[in-house]
Amino acid sequence: IGCVGGGGGGCVKTYKGGHINSRFCSSSALGVADPNHHVVVTGSDDGSVVVYDLQSQSVLQKMGSSVVSASPSSSVGHCDTVVAVDAHSTRDIVVSGGMGKDRTVRFWVADKRGMEPGKDYNKVAAMEDECE
Repeated sequence: IGCVGGGGGGCVKTYKGGHINSRFCSSSALGVADPNHHVVVTGSDDGSVVVYDLQSQSVLQKMGSSVVSASPSSSVGHCDTVVAVDAHSTRDIVVSGGMGKDRTVRFWVADKRGMEPGKDYNKVAAMEDECE
């Protein structure tokens, strides 16, 4: 992910190491549901959704498929590039959208411990669950 914020127009933080964006541009979102712990969420060419710690820029979690060609029965995530993500403003919920052969919208909810290092989001629903 390029740069975040900066009143002077400069780059304040760069997030890398967890997502791949060599073929497509993916959106990112700021997760602020927990006032003590903010995250940056982005999609990836490999079909995953990556959660970064806003301050340390470290990868907290990589959700979903690590291989784009994964079959829907073996993958809890997307089977194609994730180009859209968003985070709920008051709840630890992330939504992601896949493109191409995936064409699904998936919802991820943080477990009851919240989103801190070592605490995971779990897939709770998919609008569609088939990849062709």
